[in-house]
Amino acid sequence: MEEQNKLIIVEKAEAEEALLQALPALEAARIALEKLDKRDVVEIKSFATPPKPVQAVCECVLVVRGIRDVSWKSAKAMMSENNFLYNLMNLNVDAITNAQVRTVRNILKENPECTLERMENISTAGCGLFEFVTAILGYCAVAREIKPKREKVAKLEKNFTISKRELDRITSECTNLSAELAELGRKFEEAMSEKQQLQDEAELMSKRLGAAQKLISGLSSEKG
Repeated sequence: MEEQNKLIIVEKAEAEEALLQALPALEAARIALEKLDKRDVVEIKSFATPPKPVQAVCECVLVVRGIRDVSWKSAKAMMSENNFLYNLMNLNVDAITNAQVRTVRNILKENPECTLERMENISTAGCGLFEFVTAILGYCAVAREIKPKREKVAKLEKNFTISKRELDRITSECTNLSAELAELGRKFEEAMSEKQQLQDEAELMSKRLGAAQKLISGLSSEKG
């Protein structure tokens, strides 16, 4: 149990250290969104036919949000949400799958003009969303590396919990058995003490009976 606990501590420390390397990327994603306000989002929605870089980055956001309909119409609907930026800031990035990451990378690869410099000249919101997407990709790259460690730690902790629960059960049973044995021992001592007392009383009665018989025998001889 002690060795298992030590292993968990080591593995968990390594996973947490690796995770710290990914946190700057998450912070960068948050900062990118904080630069934006509703007016910026309204500006990007105003495009009837958006520039390709803008559409590409909005499609990337749709993908990381897990929205299946990847289109400009769907993107405009997403950006019309009252809490659009808030929802992005609170996105569960750990739930983003490898398939989603690959899809985002393919979208960016198919749109080489989708760069930060290009976006800065087209749309403020598009620029902020692009920074958000690239920061999320950076986090996912690190998270993918530490995922096996986190899963290993989770498995070790689960096994440790099961082992600890079993040990507690066995310890409790041993405690109960010890108490039962102690009680049986006490009863045995009482029984032995009672037995000895009865034996002593029997011996005393036997002696008294012998003395009485001698007395009766003596009296009988005198009468004769």
